[in-house]
Parts: sequence; structure tokens; C-alpha cells
Amino acid sequence: MIFAGPKVACFVDGDRWHGNGWRLRGYASFEDEFQHHNAEFWRQKITRNMTRDREVTRRLQADGWLVLRAWASDIERDLGAVADRVELAVRARTKGEP
Repeated sequence: MIFAGPKVACFVDGDRWHGNGWRLRGYASFEDEFQHHNAEFWRQKITRNMTRDREVTRRLQADGWLVLRAWASDIERDLGAVADRVELAVRARTKGEP
């Protein structure tokens, strides 16, 4: 979701597909999650997603956007807190604050 005027871009990243699944599943590290059949394929795919996420964020920030990212699990746990974070950022940028 974007707020074009204040230049705020909001992303909801699925935990599994964007590299947070290992935390939710109780593994010690990202690498530990991949101890199954076809592990290398999934490790590479999710690593590419994480790299792309960082690049998208970097490019948007270079163009003056504020980028907010939330894990899907954050939204499931406390939608109000995530919505409040977005609202505060949009209001601050609308007022001309950095």
C-alpha cells in the first residue's frame, strides 16, 4: 500500500517467503530451517526474496520514500499496532516532518 503524497510505502511480508519463518518455527537460524528435501531450492528462493526486498527498500528510500515493512505475523498478532505505526508515519510526513 502506498500513500503517494507523503511518500510512504507499506509492505506486508509473508514470514515464510521473506525470511522470518525460522523465527516463528523456533529454529536457531535461517539456515537451520532448511533441513528437508529440496532444501537448497527453498533456501535460494527465499534468499532471493530477501535480497529483492532490500533492493526495493533501498531504491524507494533513494527516491525519498519512507518504507515501512511488517511481517504477516505482526499483523496477525496486533493489527492495531501496525496500523498505528503506519498512521503516525503518514501523519508525520504529511506535516512535512522527516
